[in-house]
Amino acid sequence: MSLDHERQPDGPSQAQLQALMREPGATLVFIDDTNFHGSSVRRLAPDLRVLVGVRIDSGHYAGIEAAMRQRLAEVGEAEFHAAEMVNPDKEGPWRRVSFPDRIAAFKFLGSLIERSCAEMRYIHVSKEQYAELRRAARDAGYGDFGLERDAGLKRVMLRCVLEELALEGRPAMVVIDQDRVRDGIEQDGSEDAPWLLGGGVLTAPSHLVAGLQIADALAYAVGRRFRRDEEFNAGNAKALDQAALEPLAALNGRSIMVLSADAGRDKARVSENPAS
Repeated sequence: MSLDHERQPDGPSQAQLQALMREPGATLVFIDDTNFHGSSVRRLAPDLRVLVGVRIDSGHYAGIEAAMRQRLAEVGEAEFHAAEMVNPDKEGPWRRVSFPDRIAAFKFLGSLIERSCAEMRYIHVSKEQYAELRRAARDAGYGDFGLERDAGLKRVMLRCVLEELALEGRPAMVVIDQDRVRDGIEQDGSEDAPWLLGGGVLTAPSHLVAGLQIADALAYAVGRRFRRDEEFNAGNAKALDQAALEPLAALNGRSIMVLSADAGRDKARVSENPAS
């Protein structure tokens, strides 16, 4: 039986979930991550983790998905994976794709973000900062978070995203990149949000979900900008590195840290005027 028609034990089939993403009138949020291990970037705190979410109106999604499928067929690849596009493994699938075609692929992803007016939500915390937050919570009498850094950051990101979506009052779907091997699109189980399309927060391997590939491109662009900071500041970054930033540049400022004052103002505006 085709994976697209396998039914999850407690929810819709793969085909039904993918069809929901294409139905107009909903907000879709796809989330991925990037990590800065150790002190690899001087300007950043050591062991920093960043979660990046891309918001897309579902009215644009069918066109985005079809365009991505067509472009992948043209270059003979199964999915857009930014790290592989820049530094493919010796036997990796993107190794056989020419540099000009890889540069064009990043520009193509940027064009999809620009045309769909997609937005980015993000959050970050280092291991040291997270440990300090846990100590501060205990000292203030709130007890221990009970979660390690990665799980804690994921919880905050998802709850901020869910709060924003709930205030907006539109149908919504949230899909986060798999943190372990999954057979298909599944319930993530980390948050209780049965009002979401699909019955809750979903998780999936990125090759099954076009939106996750866009989130991957944005997360990679964030990481690449800081990892190649000196080259970019000196104006001698390589062409492929410059191209990798195209998805980020295409946001044209449509980016908010979920715990920032800007995020709070956006929530207040939606609450005051639900039709906005």
